[in-house]
Amino acid sequence: KAIAKQYASTWLFLDSCLIVLDLTIGTMDGSSSMLRSARSLRALRAVRLLRLVKISRLSGIIEEASVAAGRQWIVLVVAIVKTGLMMGVVAHVLSCTWYLVGRVILEDQDPSRPKSWLEVVGANEVEGFTQYLHALQWILSPPAPVPIDPGSTGERMYNVAMSLTTLVVMGSALGKITGTLAELRSINSEQSRKRREVRTYLHTQNVSVELTARIMRFVDHKLEKQEANAALDLSLISPTLQMELYVNQRSKYLLAHPFLNLTNEAYPEIFASICGAFDKQVYEKHELVFSSGSWAKAMVITAMGQFTLAKEEGKPGDSISGIHWFSEAALYADPHLHTSTLKADSFGDAFSLTGEQLTTCLHASPGCTAMFCEYSKEFISQLQKAGTKAGITDAMQTECAQKSTFSNQHYNDLHPDPAKLLHNVDLSRKSVVVVPDGLPEEHSSRSPPDSEENVEELPTPDPMEFVEKALRKEFSTDDLPGELQKAIVELDKEIGSHVIFGQAGERERSESACLSALALVSDDYDLFTKPQAGPMKLSLAQWDELRSIVRWISPTKDHVHAVLVLLAIRSLGKSKTAIQQLPLEFQRPEPAVIYMMSQADNVVPSVRELSAEAFSLTEEALSIHEDFNLAQMLQGENAPGNVLQLQEIVKVKGSEVFKFYVLFLLGFMSGLAGGQGSRFMSTKNAQAVISGIRSLEALTSSTPQSIYWSFMVERAKQL
Repeated sequence: KAIAKQYASTWLFLDSCLIVLDLTIGTMDGSSSMLRSARSLRALRAVRLLRLVKISRLSGIIEEASVAAGRQWIVLVVAIVKTGLMMGVVAHVLSCTWYLVGRVILEDQDPSRPKSWLEVVGANEVEGFTQYLHALQWILSPPAPVPIDPGSTGERMYNVAMSLTTLVVMGSALGKITGTLAELRSINSEQSRKRREVRTYLHTQNVSVELTARIMRFVDHKLEKQEANAALDLSLISPTLQMELYVNQRSKYLLAHPFLNLTNEAYPEIFASICGAFDKQVYEKHELVFSSGSWAKAMVITAMGQFTLAKEEGKPGDSISGIHWFSEAALYADPHLHTSTLKADSFGDAFSLTGEQLTTCLHASPGCTAMFCEYSKEFISQLQKAGTKAGITDAMQTECAQKSTFSNQHYNDLHPDPAKLLHNVDLSRKSVVVVPDGLPEEHSSRSPPDSEENVEELPTPDPMEFVEKALRKEFSTDDLPGELQKAIVELDKEIGSHVIFGQAGERERSESACLSALALVSDDYDLFTKPQAGPMKLSLAQWDELRSIVRWISPTKDHVHAVLVLLAIRSLGKSKTAIQQLPLEFQRPEPAVIYMMSQADNVVPSVRELSAEAFSLTEEALSIHEDFNLAQMLQGENAPGNVLQLQEIVKVKGSEVFKFYVLFLLGFMSGLAGGQGSRFMSTKNAQAVISGIRSLEALTSSTPQSIYWSFMVERAKQL
């Protein structure tokens, strides 16, 4: 519709007139011998040359393509050709009209008519093309006088009008061609002038030959760049077009960075601003971009040229070219030291961006600011985990950028991984391919046929049976972790929920918490302290203290089963990938797990094996843990008001729920540092945990103030 509307308002009328003219001429040529013999009618065909007006559109397209290709001279050549064509069209129309005037007078039957110019020069007896040449010659050769009969007023008036038209049209066209040729010459003369000025300056300053050669090579490179990237008066275009121009020029370099690529997908306007904020630098051969040990104050992206990246001082570096980025951490944290040296091996271009420039770009979009905050926190966290004594390397930053991008909420919203969608997670089926009876032995190494008889379902272990055997210590210390993974599939190293959502560290801590809880309930000191060694190992006296707390709890097998499931699934509430798929009110760790227990139990299938009472205890413990955090109390971050809040919850939920929560706390605290056993509950850390839980035992019989301050006094004595 838009195209039709545009055509109707521009070329439709002209094209309609030309079609009507063609039909009229065709009809007359075929039906009337009288009109066919009227040679004056041929001049009307010249009107059809108005179609050539559309050539201006073609020349505009050629001009835009030439600018995009960096060939400015083509624009000037096209301008000359277009002017020449315009002159030819005007001359042709004037010639045809001049012939028409002469022909009309010639065909006049009045005996008293003046002679036509065709008769004066004898052109009425020659062939048509020669007549056309006569007319064209007199159009192109003023001020030479045209032979006109003294009484031919019409021809003389047309001759005067033609002279004026020729003077204006042809004169302006010739002037345009002359100016264009001068502009062509000035392109090269301007560059020559600049080169000459630089050479003159270097000569008068007695600069050495070697340095002069280097400077002149750099000047030639800069002049070539200036020719390809002529200066633009930005006041001539709108801010929106300016941003689009920056994106067109720089996006191919920035999109190589995964998070900037994500920014372009989610917030293209902000990405355009970031493209404009980058500063461009040009480096000569052997010039340093940055050196090892210097402050990294900006992110650097190489664009063109050859560079050498030396990771160790005194050793040869690696040659790199194309797009690479360095020192991204400078955007989000205090400046750090470069751990490598980047040097240009040829003339090269690079872009840089500081944290202040990035902040300015983000001011316009709170949503994009939140996305960058999430990414930067994860990026810095990944760097802290990957950092070494040697510092933060560029390879680390590249890897951390990819990991942080893939874990970002916006990335997962735009590129959801089908395997990580909650409704696609299925841990309940574990199958293996077996060789059917009667098939040769070598068939087992081939791809099995897609038939159900070749798939054997693995038996699902009974979790309660596992708990009973574990409490009777029927499993060895080495076998217990594997049996635990079979009984609670969320902890499986290959297909478990933690593995699906990329939580290897959380899986290890959850497994450690479960093993520690089993060791406490079954009185297995060796299993509990297996990851510990040396003087920091938990003492037997402290072990007895922990065991007395367990005896106070008096957990049943059902309670042990429930606490193992709770310890195994609790950290799934920390998975950004998982909680981002939940309703907004459940996007916190504990509510997220409660939601999955009831609405997405395919992610936590172990809860299906819980009894109704155990299921309820698990939900209640999660609710308490959302409101009260023992770890914060142990660090002195709580107040008596927090203890009062816990006391009010316990009054409502009952002592059984509270004791179950304490059993969960013992396992949770024991697994904080991972290990097949408890690496965290050493002799130093155990004392604080024991004091904290001991003080909470009086929750139903003492005031919050006495509980809190008695713990603080005891903790102060320990310190």
